[in-house]
Amino acid sequence: IITKGMKELLVKVGNPQALDKTLNSMGGFVGQNLDGSYLQENGCYIVRAVSGDIGYIKFAIQNQGYAKIVEERDIEKAP
Repeated sequence: IITKGMKELLVKVGNPQALDKTLNSMGGFVGQNLDGSYLQENGCYIVRAVSGDIGYIKFAIQNQGYAKIVEERDIEKAP
């Protein structure tokens, strides 16, 4: 369920599967298509938090160097 104010991150990463596994343990995930491939937009992968609070996921990505954050945006404005 997407609610007003929820955010997502667009990130650059070499191995989206490894990032997805790492984020799963923190309540986050890299979006996937129905065929299991990872969603991309303009060469970036889409990261969301299960709880809707992207703050912890963003903090971990920035401080642990898991990926490069390109943009943070409201989910309701996403394509």
